[in-house]
Amino acid sequence: MRKILGLLIFIFLLFSGNCFAMQFSQPVKIGTIGIFHPPLWHSLSFKDPQGINFDNATKVFISPSWECLARFGNDEDALYVHYYRKKDKTKFYLGSENLKNTVSINGLNFTLFKINTDEGLTLYPLYTPYKIIRTRNPPEGYTIIGRKSNGIFINYIDTNEVTEKYFPPDVTVRYNNLSTQGNTLIMKYNCVDEKHSAFKREMGEIHFKWNDKAQWFDVKRISNDTGR
Repeated sequence: MRKILGLLIFIFLLFSGNCFAMQFSQPVKIGTIGIFHPPLWHSLSFKDPQGINFDNATKVFISPSWECLARFGNDEDALYVHYYRKKDKTKFYLGSENLKNTVSINGLNFTLFKINTDEGLTLYPLYTPYKIIRTRNPPEGYTIIGRKSNGIFINYIDTNEVTEKYFPPDVTVRYNNLSTQGNTLIMKYNCVDEKHSAFKREMGEIHFKWNDKAQWFDVKRISNDTGR
């Protein structure tokens, strides 16, 4: 009887731990950001004649000197994007309307996503698409910033840093297909070693599991297969 009772208590604690963990919603696309410097936009067609695109923004201000402020969402749920061409042509500032409470992001083109949680933390993944033509954009991957329940914005995840820490040097790693499962963010990766005679390719997943105690993500690399 005691063994059965102990087993029931263990099962209860196991399931209750999962229930009380932070839960993430699936990523939802909320817009795109694009800056196209001259002379590139003259041969292309974009919504804005100055080569600036904040697709799906609820409000956009663009000055003649390219000082930009775009808002995605409304009220307390809004995400603001600042851009200052004279200050830095390849950098955005994402966060609140107050520039002091923003996170700087390098790059020219991003797709914005939003992930809600049940504990007041809101995540904003910024996806950099793969570019066949070499540009000033970072490699294909994600930067994930978050707005804490107190309104402070933090940069939680940068896949460039993940590549440096969890992969050998001189490899190309691309990240995509971000999803969630419970309190874990999951993204696919494709790793290619093109600088050695033995051309190697590896595919797998990176798991970012939320750690309540640390208030940060624990990172785990899971390789699915390797080959040539």
